[in-house]
Amino acid sequence: MEALSLQSLENQWIITIDKKQFPPELIVKLLKRLRLEWLAQNAEFDEDLASELAEKIETNWWNDHGEEFLKNVEK
Repeated sequence: MEALSLQSLENQWIITIDKKQFPPELIVKLLKRLRLEWLAQNAEFDEDLASELAEKIETNWWNDHGEEFLKNVEK
């Protein structure tokens, strides 16, 4: 048996994974990532809203962690 195989049917994909080759933790991580990718594609975010949110997150991160991150950088 191959470690991974993919079969395409009319309305579905069938993925077969060799349990001996992949630990369950990895499969769970992959499935969670796949779900997040699917949700992101179907979220229909407004690009302006997404950019505004990203900028706000970045600003908050620098306010919370900037000094620690740059502590060894000469000014």
